[in-house]
Amino acid sequence: MISVCIPTYNGEKYIKEQINSILPQLSLTDEIIISDNYSTDNTLEVIKEINDNRIKVYLFRPEEKLQSKINTLTKVSLNVQNALEKATGDYLFLSDQDDIWLEGRVSETMPLLKDDKATVVVCNCRVVDENNKTLIDSYFSYIKPSASIIRTLHKSSFHGCCMAFNRFVISKASPFPKYAVGHDLWLGVVGSYYGQVHFVNRPLVLYRRHSSTVTTTGFDSKRSFCDKVKYRLLILLSIFKGIILK
Repeated sequence: MISVCIPTYNGEKYIKEQINSILPQLSLTDEIIISDNYSTDNTLEVIKEINDNRIKVYLFRPEEKLQSKINTLTKVSLNVQNALEKATGDYLFLSDQDDIWLEGRVSETMPLLKDDKATVVVCNCRVVDENNKTLIDSYFSYIKPSASIIRTLHKSSFHGCCMAFNRFVISKASPFPKYAVGHDLWLGVVGSYYGQVHFVNRPLVLYRRHSSTVTTTGFDSKRSFCDKVKYRLLILLSIFKGIILK
């Protein structure tokens, strides 16, 4: 069984197109897990109108005090974790609310996932704007894929919306770090440490960048040098405490 986990926040504009690109690639016994973090637009109404019983919606409602203090990266990571906790599938795919799955996203990934050890699969993607105009033909041409933990500290190849993994990865990744470490980077590092990582060179996702995009990526990050150093130190601390000492 496959679980597709989608964190949502004010995604009414694109969520229908994304879900409609996912559903035809799933079987009738698979599921889409939506975890919504305080959307104030019509995101939940749009999802409800799709009217497919494979879609299961959960509300992620952290305490108001916590919600106001944590940064965007942490909010997204916690929202994804909430979706993963609700998922029941043996194979888990991550998805953004505003992208589009291309044909083969599932069929080209599943043969690589069926392993009895921790396995992560990362597909390539094509970067597009809000009108689906191509900005970058291949994300892998910008960031060369690598499962090396050392390389990951410098530049991560683990791009959340392009990732899938088996449940064994979750068993090793939980509990997630308390620090503001990206969920995708953490899952990738865990897969690299305990098992294996496969990269699919063919773009299987249209990765959309637009004015209301929630998170940044390697090519549009505006973090200061000090923030980048601090982030890498947190990753090292997370690896030491969450993997080496586990």
